[in-house]
Amino acid sequence: VYEAPSAAEVIERLAGFAVDAAPRSYPIFAVAFAAADTDPQLSEILRTFDDQRLIGAGYLADALTRHLPDGRARHAELRDVIWSLTSLHLYGQLVVQRGWPVRRYGDWLIQVLTASAQIPGRVDAADRGAQP
Repeated sequence: VYEAPSAAEVIERLAGFAVDAAPRSYPIFAVAFAAADTDPQLSEILRTFDDQRLIGAGYLADALTRHLPDGRARHAELRDVIWSLTSLHLYGQLVVQRGWPVRRYGDWLIQVLTASAQIPGRVDAADRGAQP
């Protein structure tokens, strides 16, 4: 992700990582999230996990914003967008609860991140033949 030659490639790689990791990580997250209300230690672990994801999202925003003309000014916003959109909770809502295919989730991530970064001229998922 960090060595991607363009903002569009950063987003494609980021979405690819999310699509690869989320199906394996979500079941563990879902069990921990469900138990966190009754286990203070588990609740703290989830807070730490989220804090670490925010730091990681900052690094990803670094990779993205270096390709954008106004990138430095939008770093915090794009960090928060990346952090929110790559949440395992959101993955669970869309893929597990709503039944989205994982590929659709990945294509959606690309579309939303591209729109958030305001990258012109990107081909949307429908034009690439993605199945809704």
